[in-house]
Amino acid sequence: MYITEKYWGEMIGGSDDSLTLGEYFADKGKNELTLKEIFEDFGIDDPDFDFKQGEEPVTVAFKSGLEPEIYYAIDVIMDLAAILLECRMNGSADLSELYNIDLDMKDPVISVTSSTAEEDIMKNVLSDLVADPMGYSLSEMCDEEEMQQLADLCEGLVKELFE
Repeated sequence: MYITEKYWGEMIGGSDDSLTLGEYFADKGKNELTLKEIFEDFGIDDPDFDFKQGEEPVTVAFKSGLEPEIYYAIDVIMDLAAILLECRMNGSADLSELYNIDLDMKDPVISVTSSTAEEDIMKNVLSDLVADPMGYSLSEMCDEEEMQQLADLCEGLVKELFE
């Protein structure tokens, strides 16, 4: 897969929030999703949502009634950007290859599509992270060098997705 060579790994796709996103896809049980639907399900569809210093964790409701928490919503945006790029490059993303776990899905291959509105949110958030990586609460978990590496990865994503 394209993104596993360039982006997906420890920094993007390697967090607990990333696993929650994978479980979300499995719970949806759909092979085609829109970025709009995903943003709405996670409650991050407001253009003014604070991805920098979210005071409360983001939750997503699963069919089972579980509502796992996402502590850094920026993780969801970065992971979705990488998955969206994979879908653009190859038409789909194989979740079993990305997550290396059994997601209990009949067919773990998904396709994510987007509209200009969701792309604008994603581009603005990622561009802001590139400009001010230490301004994000995620920096509590990473040192300045790691945050700069993450910002560099996000800069590459922005260029490939939106330019």
